[in-house]
Amino acid sequence: MDKDQKPAKAPIEKPWCVYGLIGWWGVGKIVSEAPDKKTVTIRYSHNQFYPLEIWENSPRYVKRFATMLEAVEEFQKQRGGPLEKYLHEAKLNFPDEAA
Repeated sequence: MDKDQKPAKAPIEKPWCVYGLIGWWGVGKIVSEAPDKKTVTIRYSHNQFYPLEIWENSPRYVKRFATMLEAVEEFQKQRGGPLEKYLHEAKLNFPDEAA
């Protein structure tokens, strides 16, 4: 690596999440985390209008998962209703990630 190159960032472990203060507000993708891992930045949709938000990286506010499906299943457990509805919404919000 030459002196002007920055080292590559390690991939984020468990980048999918549900987030919220009282109950889960939605499904998102963690796009960065602080070096001390105490805060994370969450994207709610691939083309969101609002700026990315920083959340405390605590199970109280952010629960992390390896896949979109796992995050959607957790969200659906709390909200009820058909899993397919929430999975469809997540795939619309993150079309490049939908498999």
